[in-house]
Amino acid sequence: MYRDDRPFPDAERVAMALVERLAPAYVVTPPEITTPIVQVHRSGGHDNGVTDHPRVQISCLALTRHEAWQLAEQVRQVVLNAGGTAADGALIDRAGVEVAPQQVPDEDPHVRRVVATYVLTMRRPIS
Repeated sequence: MYRDDRPFPDAERVAMALVERLAPAYVVTPPEITTPIVQVHRSGGHDNGVTDHPRVQISCLALTRHEAWQLAEQVRQVVLNAGGTAADGALIDRAGVEVAPQQVPDEDPHVRRVVATYVLTMRRPIS
């Protein structure tokens, strides 16, 4: 029987490592948004004991619709090209879109939020 007690990678940290070159990335957004940012949230998924399949919701927030959508498309391309790479020590086998980018209302009426959900397929960090 296969046994590995090492923890799976923190999917939020992995996603943040993928997108942080595009914009500042947070798990909890700052109180005021003055520049485009990315918010990352693990929203479920599953594992089979060897591979983790986290569902990661990535929100792109900006002061204009154009900036939010532009950042969301850049994020999508980075995530889609993450298969076969490593980020934050995690081996990413595949990455795909589960829910394509869509604009949703933000609590702040002056902020535009575009949200997409991705599924990563990744293994434990390299020791």
